[in-house]
Parts: sequence; structure tokens; C-alpha cells
Amino acid sequence: MVRFDERDLCVNEEAQDELMDRLELETLPTIPQIFLNGELVGGADRVEQLNEDGSLRAMLKDFKKVVATTSCSVCGGYGFLPCQACSGSKKSMNRNHFTEEFHALRCTMCDENGLVRCDACADP
Repeated sequence: MVRFDERDLCVNEEAQDELMDRLELETLPTIPQIFLNGELVGGADRVEQLNEDGSLRAMLKDFKKVVATTSCSVCGGYGFLPCQACSGSKKSMNRNHFTEEFHALRCTMCDENGLVRCDACADP
């Protein structure tokens, strides 16, 4: 098994934009799309074909092998946690120092779903 990073495009608009930029597309392609060291390998059909003819093993031979572990005790294996800065609300409350008003601003610590990557199971 090799270490990998999975991005859920269904809940993360930033990841959608990154994929479209990398592939130079206007709309999202079919998913999954597999990259090795930033190079596009292809979709599920292409990876299955590479696996069947033995090419995938050759492509992965130089990657560091990892031992599969149990689920993360912090996030339960989901890889994300609610943002501690905004408690997942996606809003950061800041006081206007000229009046007694509070203004809700977009939290800059989390994604559009109020989530942050789990530090316990993120790459070192």
C-alpha cells in the first residue's frame, strides 16, 4: 500500500477548481481522476487497465510503502474535523471597535463546509 491523498469533490469547491485548473477544463470531468506525483494517470477505467496489464505496479514501485493502520482515533478515519476557530459555522465573529456591533465574517481557517484537515492523520 502507498500513501495517497483523497479529495472529495462533492463537498469541496476549492478541490473542484483545482482539478479543473490542472486539467485545463471548463467543467468537472468524470471522477475519480488519479494523479501520481502531480501527473494525470486517468480515470477509473484507465487505472483498472493499468492494473490488469501490470503497468500500475511498475508505476508505483518507487513510492514509499506504508502499513495500513486502523481508523484515526481523532477523526474516526474521515480525515476532516469541524473547524475549531468557528466550530464549523464558517463564520468568524469580530467586534467593530468603533461601535458595539459584531460583524460575521467568513472564517479563513476552514473550507466552505466548516471543516479542516485532521492533523493526526494528515501527511507528516
